Amino acid sequence: MQRFGWIDSAKGFAILLVVLGHTWDGLGTRGLIEPSLHQPVYDHLYAYHMPFFFMLSSFFISSSLLKTELKPFVWKQFWQMIYPMVIWYYIFLSAKIIAGGFANEAGSAAMFSQSPIPGKWHYWFLWALFLMRTTIFLMRPVLRNSRYFDAIIISVIIGLSILDKLPQSEWFSFWFSPAISFGPYFLFGILLGKYNEYLMPHAIYILVALVIFLSLALLVSYLNSLGITKFPIAIAMCLCSIFIFKWLEQQSGFLRRLMSIFATLGILSMPIYLAHPIFSSFAREVLVLAGFTSISVQFIIGTIMGVVCSLLLYHLSVKLKLNVVFGFDVPKNKIGVYFRSRMPL
Repeated sequence: MQRFGWIDSAKGFAILLVVLGHTWDGLGTRGLIEPSLHQPVYDHLYAYHMPFFFMLSSFFISSSLLKTELKPFVWKQFWQMIYPMVIWYYIFLSAKIIAGGFANEAGSAAMFSQSPIPGKWHYWFLWALFLMRTTIFLMRPVLRNSRYFDAIIISVIIGLSILDKLPQSEWFSFWFSPAISFGPYFLFGILLGKYNEYLMPHAIYILVALVIFLSLALLVSYLNSLGITKFPIAIAMCLCSIFIFKWLEQQSGFLRRLMSIFATLGILSMPIYLAHPIFSSFAREVLVLAGFTSISVQFIIGTIMGVVCSLLLYHLSVKLKLNVVFGFDVPKNKIGVYFRSRMPL
């Protein structure tokens, strides 16, 4: 499947924001950040980075998933989303039990009997993405008719946006709420991927995109208070980000090296996503025991530890040939197709 270097870099940027967000939230839950500071920063981060991740995850759907046959699709869905979601529920729960009173949210042996599906904790993303990809796969007979492709996608976006505002039963919300809330971003990413060739960066556009992105990032709470919903704000920020990353891909020197670093994080975003809360939380508690409660110190070191230790775990698992066991890579299926594990496309 064709890949674009900028999208791996964009995913790397997005996964870094995910780690930043979880590290910040962990500090707030631990009581190390005042609620008046914690909540606004948390809201600003989550207004953008998860929509961006879902949008990037669907960018190549029209050229890949719509052409995939049933057996390879099921194989990839299981190993890339269901298996990691399940195995890391138990790994994360075990870490909570070992941490005991140091964990923000205590774990207990009784929780081993609970179902890891739908995704618990931050693994809800994998379950939501599983539902979205499955839905698009089931809609293939209709979506393959290119004449109505755009109209169908836009109609579903509108339908999900309306459904998200309606009252939902506890059962329905438990299984489907995240997929419904973030589904419009996933679907919008499909449309963007279809028209990718028209999203050509230009220096003047990049300047405008950067100004719009920063303005929206700073004003998101104010705009929400005016009645402007999160969806158009997130869409605008994501569009600006795509233009910026496509432009950065064409640069050289420092910017090119920075893009390479982000691309590495993007390619290995799955192990980072799965493992980083354990290492960030461990760093937080060690720093607290050592007497370091400074927000900046905690935030920086917690983020670095979350990323670096996750990457080290991935490379160690590859060396020990345990990468499939940890859900980092997808094994060969019976027809010999190998899928490299990345944050689902």
